[in-house]
Amino acid sequence: MSDELMKFTDKVMELFPDGPPDESVRDAIVAAEIVSCLGGNKGDTSDFVTINTERQYHINTYTGISIDAKWTGQEWEVVFMSPVALHGARLKSRYSVTGSKSKAMLAVAQLADDFRVVKSRMLNALAKWGHEEDETSWTPPAYIPARQQVEDQEDTFDGLYHLYNVAAKHEAHLDFGYLQVAPKDLSEISAWKQGGGIGHVEFLATVALHEIWIEKYEKQVEEELEMAKNNGGASWWQFTGSQNNLNKARKTLNKNSHLLVEGRESLYLYIQKNEEHFVRSFSASNQLRLKAVEEPSWHETLCGKKQTNDINQPIHEARCNACKRERSNQERAEAARTVISEPVPNFRPKGINRVVEVTAAKAGNLVDASPVNVRQLENKAWQERNGEVITVQGPQETGADDYEAKARENRRVSDELMERASYYDNLALQYEAMTKPTTAVQEAEAAMAEALQKAQEIINAAKAKEDADRKAQKEQLDALIASGPPA
Repeated sequence: MSDELMKFTDKVMELFPDGPPDESVRDAIVAAEIVSCLGGNKGDTSDFVTINTERQYHINTYTGISIDAKWTGQEWEVVFMSPVALHGARLKSRYSVTGSKSKAMLAVAQLADDFRVVKSRMLNALAKWGHEEDETSWTPPAYIPARQQVEDQEDTFDGLYHLYNVAAKHEAHLDFGYLQVAPKDLSEISAWKQGGGIGHVEFLATVALHEIWIEKYEKQVEEELEMAKNNGGASWWQFTGSQNNLNKARKTLNKNSHLLVEGRESLYLYIQKNEEHFVRSFSASNQLRLKAVEEPSWHETLCGKKQTNDINQPIHEARCNACKRERSNQERAEAARTVISEPVPNFRPKGINRVVEVTAAKAGNLVDASPVNVRQLENKAWQERNGEVITVQGPQETGADDYEAKARENRRVSDELMERASYYDNLALQYEAMTKPTTAVQEAEAAMAEALQKAQEIINAAKAKEDADRKAQKEQLDALIASGPPA
């Protein structure tokens, strides 16, 4: 048990010299200590404790750490969970506790205190070695990956958590020896982990790295928001997170008037200074990370989407159905402009402006039936190029005071126009349906997109593991070189 928890126990004994307090008082004191160890306000559990029943006790911190104690019917299962990484990875460690709920809460308090001790040592390491090495300084080689992890982007924690699980599966060891956490510094729960494998300290230290990164991020965001507020004008903000969260956020932002630019794995939003509070609440509600950035290089596609230049515009427009429809509409409009610009043939002989009758014998191949006049030929040629002229008989003349007849005539014109409009609307819908992909094609495209996303996730995880393996190999090589050949 740590010194802090021992002091807490002594404090309880001082408060109750005549014997232990009743269970409710004891649980309240333990709960306050749990929240205090996890960074909450001492004595105030309302922000952290989300479930508190006879069969379950659950805590969520503002950084995303959670501890859950649940009665299974025979024992209490205590689960310590890390914050969720940017693309969904998360670490869990399970413990078993027998006895009453008070014992389960004490186990949670011990876990919280162990985490406080390990995180404190990690913060001390950051203060001592949290800078680049120079000729006069020395940093433990095992600490360098941890420092890089805190300085890097949050998506690297998906790779770190994957590496941790691989190490635990093979009973390997992530080296956190530089923290110098001894068994006496921790509570008895550190010995409860069954089955060997990776240790208690290694788990807590890995989670502590992520929480330190989140706290650093939160401080940076607050500074950026304050700076944007003081500078005035407008600013660009970048949202990052899992693909599902980004897709949900994209649908929401597309419904308003904000300038939105889509990136490969991020969204860029341009907002005014009076909307700074919006980006904070929006990122939290959609589980996205927020960062003030410069305006990205972007373009606009045929369908109206704004995308960063790292997304290939021709490839998008070749695959996007909306872009295909827009391109087709542009081609039809251009063809229509070409037709309209060409003059209608003049069938009237030079110098003759009156309507004359032309028979089959006189007109040759111009007509093959009954006599027609020049105006009919002109109208036919015009319609072939520009389409049929739609005409509706207008309101007929009525008496000046015959309002009933006027209403009837105007109603007739309105009904005829509506009938024609309905016909052409249905015709347009049928034509549009011919251009849209079928349900089978849509499902196939969605399946392909999902497969590509999963493949990319596998590649990212493999790259992260490769980087970690290379770092470990480099450290081993450097250590071998430093030791020199045997005497």
